[in-house]
Amino acid sequence: MYRLTGEMMAKPKSVNLRLKFQTSYNTHPIIIKYKGLIVDNDIDIVLESIDQKEFVEFDGFDHKDNNQQVTCSIVYDGQLLDINSLCSFQMKNNKYVSNVRLSKYHKIYFNGELELNFFKEWIECNLLSGSCMNHNKSDYINWITDYEQNQIDRNRPNALENYDIICIGASMVHGTEQLDTDKAWPNQLQKMLNLDVGNFGVEGNDHFSVMHNIEYVINNFNVKKIIALLPSSFILPKRVKFLGKYVFLLSGVAVRKRYLFFNSERESWQRKNILKETFIKNFLSKKLENLDKMCTDRNIDLSLIYQTVEDRDSFDYSSTRFKNFVFPEYSTRQRLENNHPDETVHLKFAQQLVGNL
Repeated sequence: MYRLTGEMMAKPKSVNLRLKFQTSYNTHPIIIKYKGLIVDNDIDIVLESIDQKEFVEFDGFDHKDNNQQVTCSIVYDGQLLDINSLCSFQMKNNKYVSNVRLSKYHKIYFNGELELNFFKEWIECNLLSGSCMNHNKSDYINWITDYEQNQIDRNRPNALENYDIICIGASMVHGTEQLDTDKAWPNQLQKMLNLDVGNFGVEGNDHFSVMHNIEYVINNFNVKKIIALLPSSFILPKRVKFLGKYVFLLSGVAVRKRYLFFNSERESWQRKNILKETFIKNFLSKKLENLDKMCTDRNIDLSLIYQTVEDRDSFDYSSTRFKNFVFPEYSTRQRLENNHPDETVHLKFAQQLVGNL
């Protein structure tokens, strides 16, 4: 794994969250207990693992007091986080109603026990701005945009075991929110060829992340051909350890995400990368040589394509896997609001691939 001189790895082993209670009643006060102790308006929760569970007891609700209510919220450093997805509530000792279990329940009107069940995707979306937490250094690098567990292949809900073609790259492969999934060129390529084609693009990816993900694909899928469109960014992601898992913070200049954690580390890392340009390019060239050998050994057809002519002239990797064309240029009229190409450009590139591969 890469390491630049003087690199410091941040390793937060816990996160201090605050669980708040907004309570109202007329005649009957509500008793709230955490770990057996009565608490008032809030409690501190020290999050130490990605699957941690916390329990809070509520008592004192009475059907004669119509104004009784407790609204729960969870906060980190003053920022309100999603609590609804964490919560379930087991009603206990309530009169005149069935004591059932309620899911996604953070407004309390009954006696019972609130369970907060933390999970990996919640932490990624709420604390890490979508950065993926991996169990191993070699796992896939991508963004997590919601609580769905499988988001590797944008062409289908669940990734396949066997592919004819897997397309890897950044936003020019993945497409953006303004471009329908079926309009991105990997999906259009799938329709043209009537083959199983995977869209393994990741918005904001850099050269290292693309190469890292190629290696992941080689080791985890049966694939006949890989098409990799290299983005313009060569800045290495910053790898940190967070709650015992590996997190890659994509540091490319086009990545505008603001993290609750690691902002100063990421910005410092970005500046360091720019100063180490020659070292990084040599490092990436060696990584590409290893990928070339892996594909040869496993009889995988790897096609590499630069995103622009300028990228080709700047990086000029020595691999013979590179094709003699780049992603199509596009006019202002073909730009979406985020300056990415529209479906006509994606279609043109898919047609170009069919004609040249």
